[in-house]
Amino acid sequence: CWNYAEVFKEKGVFIYHKFFPNGRAAGDWDIPIEIRKNEKVFKFAKAQTKVKLFYSHFQPDQTGSVLWAIGEHSKYEDVSEFKDLIIKAANGICKYWDKERKCFKIPSIDLWEERVAWPELNQTHTYSVAICKKGLEVAIEICGRKKEWEECVKGMEEKIELSYSPENCRFLRIKGKKSDITPDASLLGLVWPGGYDPKDERVVKTVKEIENKCVKNGGVYRYLKDKYDGRIENLDLKLGRGAV
Repeated sequence: CWNYAEVFKEKGVFIYHKFFPNGRAAGDWDIPIEIRKNEKVFKFAKAQTKVKLFYSHFQPDQTGSVLWAIGEHSKYEDVSEFKDLIIKAANGICKYWDKERKCFKIPSIDLWEERVAWPELNQTHTYSVAICKKGLEVAIEICGRKKEWEECVKGMEEKIELSYSPENCRFLRIKGKKSDITPDASLLGLVWPGGYDPKDERVVKTVKEIENKCVKNGGVYRYLKDKYDGRIENLDLKLGRGAV
């Protein structure tokens, strides 16, 4: 991450979601050398690569997960060699967190890489906030207290609390001016590593909804009407047997 993820060392977060072996940001498609034969297409591709419009993919939980992983590793090994990374990543998360609006400053993608949370709508993915909060707590535990980190943790805790809907009797996967109430298995992350008590009545209600709506054919689907492991037959969705 430190040496091979483009701009991570500078920004402290993953602005892109995957990389080539040499560390350069990669997208879901890339420009083959042969395309130089078509000068117009090549010029367009070159411009796109320069600004990386189609590579941008800010997924906050990726950065939070790295810190969480280091925290788990610290239970068995010394992690002092990662101190620079920890500080940079914690600062990066805080830099991109809007403490006034309690959301990230730029559009963020959920862990399933399907939905966007928009800052203009004060939207956040509850799982992403929980993972980033955990990552910051790890940074505080390993590197010591820092006012900015603690304030960010407090703001994220407040946003997660706001993500609970008394009307729907569960935590919501997206909270903002326009929320998403679809039952989502990612909300289990509120307990681990998020730190919520599994006996918390709100957590129990959330888990029951996941069990009722997302558990089918011996597996836990990512969310209600998840099509990732499905197939279309006679215009009807038929859920597959494998868990995703």
